[in-house]
Amino acid sequence: MSKKAKSSVVTPSATFDSLSVQRINSLNPKLIDSAMRVFNKARGMGIPLYIMWGTRPLRDQELMYRYGRDLPGQVLTNNRPGHSAHNYGLALDFCLYFNKTLFTWEDVYERWYWRQRWLKVVFMFEEEGWDTGWRWPSFQPGHCENLLGNTILKLYEQDTNRTLR
Repeated sequence: MSKKAKSSVVTPSATFDSLSVQRINSLNPKLIDSAMRVFNKARGMGIPLYIMWGTRPLRDQELMYRYGRDLPGQVLTNNRPGHSAHNYGLALDFCLYFNKTLFTWEDVYERWYWRQRWLKVVFMFEEEGWDTGWRWPSFQPGHCENLLGNTILKLYEQDTNRTLR
């Protein structure tokens, strides 16, 4: 009689998993394996990691930048198009998904159990060589980026296609 191995992976839904993987696959090819290792390791530890953003097209960046300025709502970013690591496939944003709800840092902060899971994800990305907004003065706890030895200015100057995509 064979025994089925119990899985400790929390699977919120195939849709959320596939969206996360799709967003990871939108990253610079040099970062995909690293991001997938973190995603799979987190899921294997029962951490319901959800990737909210991977590569962000310039058009989306422009729209996000306009919020809180010439569009109603709160400011979503201080980065104009071409000035975000997302625009080059070098950044991702994450949150946690449980009880059919997306939870940001602000949501999990007061919940010790989930706060610890969040921090494990941050540390896993750091172990893979990513910089995390967790340590920045501007504190962006769900943001991770790896500029692959570049600066945003250098990437912007190298980008010859400045039209909105």
